[in-house]
Amino acid sequence: MLSIQDISIAYDDKIVVDKFSVAIASGEIVSIVGESGSGKTSILRSILGLLPAAATISGGEILYNDISLLNIPAIQMNKIRGAEISMMFQDSSLSLNPIRKIGHQFIQYILAHKNISKSEAQLLATATLSKMNLDGPAIMKSYMFNLSGGMKQRVGMAFAMALSPKLLLLDEPTSALDAATQDQVIAEIMALHSESNTAILMITHNILVATRMSNNIIVLKDGKIMSPESCYSKKLLGGI
Repeated sequence: MLSIQDISIAYDDKIVVDKFSVAIASGEIVSIVGESGSGKTSILRSILGLLPAAATISGGEILYNDISLLNIPAIQMNKIRGAEISMMFQDSSLSLNPIRKIGHQFIQYILAHKNISKSEAQLLATATLSKMNLDGPAIMKSYMFNLSGGMKQRVGMAFAMALSPKLLLLDEPTSALDAATQDQVIAEIMALHSESNTAILMITHNILVATRMSNNIIVLKDGKIMSPESCYSKKLLGGI
């Protein structure tokens, strides 16, 4: 499904990702772990063409179902982004409009990718928020500034999961969540994975979460996979 081949990413001529490669099949879950600044988020953003202006991809290829995401026309990428490949950002507030209610944004997001009525979109949005251990109807009427950091993160997760994407990109999905909510969010991610055969590429600092969820784990340091042995099985990590 997704094949990243020797991708290198630089910021103002400083290489932050150096010949990174990974292949993810349908239904597979891969986690990338590593210290801050190791290039993890840049890898996820490069898949959807969301790198900042200062960043350049200096080599390599990204293929999604044999389509080059680095050379795809913008109109085709817009059809894939959000519908087939969805991403939850670590700071979900950056993807929310502070002057519009969450419900308005969520409904418009769904209608942009799915041919359903506005009332159906509202029901889907409310139900998805409720799955994230949130008061769906209340959140729909709220603004971003009404929400705590953990609530905004769960709203971001709801957006990412609402359309049952084929590939889900997750940037620290369980940070800022208490233990009980973390377990519920993980359960919903795994339910989507099971029901829709969704492939997942996840960044996390939590090795226990990575071990619990993933088929393979990649260890990244200074933009490089540490060694061929960095992709561990759950058994090697003492999976739970």
